Amino acid sequence: MILNPYRFSAAGGDYLLDTYTGAQAAYSLRVLATAFETADLVIVRRSSGGESSFNATEIADGTMLAWVGTSGTDQASVTTWYDQSGNGLTMTNTTTAQQPKIVINGVQVVSNGEPAIDFDGSNDYLFNTSNLTYNSGLSYYSLCDIDVVVGRFFSDDITGAQGYFYAEAGASGTVRLNDNDTGYELIATGTPALVQELRSFHFDSSTGDYEYAVDGSNTTGNLATWSDVAINSTNTANIAIGGAGNGGQNLNGKMQEFIIYTTDESANRTSIEADINAHYSIY
Repeated sequence: MILNPYRFSAAGGDYLLDTYTGAQAAYSLRVLATAFETADLVIVRRSSGGESSFNATEIADGTMLAWVGTSGTDQASVTTWYDQSGNGLTMTNTTTAQQPKIVINGVQVVSNGEPAIDFDGSNDYLFNTSNLTYNSGLSYYSLCDIDVVVGRFFSDDITGAQGYFYAEAGASGTVRLNDNDTGYELIATGTPALVQELRSFHFDSSTGDYEYAVDGSNTTGNLATWSDVAINSTNTANIAIGGAGNGGQNLNGKMQEFIIYTTDESANRTSIEADINAHYSIY
């Protein structure tokens, strides 16, 4: 069963981004902000021909699936994933073979009963040619199933040239941060499983302190040699979901939500995690 896309914030009253303002970019298949209560969240291309856009209700109530079709040959891919932050950092990919799936063989992609987007681990990814604007740190909240094979679930970085940061799956680490243009600081967090997990990361650029959590279980540390990415990184890199900003190192797994702040939101961490968990019933 697909749950109500209009569940309100666990903090009360408003949607998540209305309560915890200032997100740099935010992608989901549920409503995160009042401005998107009836607005389209994705544009979908179906294998039988044509594209159409859908809001959270239409994704959840079967409208999108009915448009795609439910036979064993019906497929649908996401060509566009809208940014709900208000900053216009919409993710797209016009190359058909690189578009992640939202319907496979007539069945809507879900994780834990909720709509999801499936990245094939080969060449699927969505991107925007802009960069993030960094302020006093970095925080993100990622809801995804990811394989143990290394693949990026978010990048402000391109392959072959050092960028700002990227977050990846696999035993080699989960977050890599630009270290004053001399390399990357690595936060290793163990090996993920192909199950729905809420990952959150918070970084204070003034102290180097960070928090990393999986399903609310928190680890802390310090990256003392890392300096402000906005000042010290000169590489211009696309932002992307499901791979590097220019393709490659692609994610094998499903994505449902990704919210990023370029500030340290650790003071709001437990409340934001509670909002996401209240909707998705992760842990």
